[in-house]
Amino acid sequence: MKCLLDGEAYDWKDTSFHEDHIFPASEFGVRGLRKLGYDNQKIQRYLSRFNTVLNLELLTDTENLSKNSTPFSKWIAGRDDGFKRRHLIPELDSYDLNAFEDFAEARKQLLVKRFKAI
Repeated sequence: MKCLLDGEAYDWKDTSFHEDHIFPASEFGVRGLRKLGYDNQKIQRYLSRFNTVLNLELLTDTENLSKNSTPFSKWIAGRDDGFKRRHLIPELDSYDLNAFEDFAEARKQLLVKRFKAI
């Protein structure tokens, strides 16, 4: 099955996909977030968004297994602009966990724009 994405045709017929948390789920433990100095309100905002489409993507099984629980800021540094465009990863100055709320809001805007285009 071929799919047209950003003007390019992709054949994903025999591709195995994994649901991936862009910012790894392992970073969203309450204890760890408290250690980072986040107050209860910020922790609740993070927890309310980490397991939503704002923080989920489909990766091939190979990509997901290589990513594992690597912090997103480290992993994304090895991806090209095409990857970011395909996965609707916003251009930000920082991709560390402190920027998660900015990331979620910027990604929401990209998702809305894509859905409207469909």
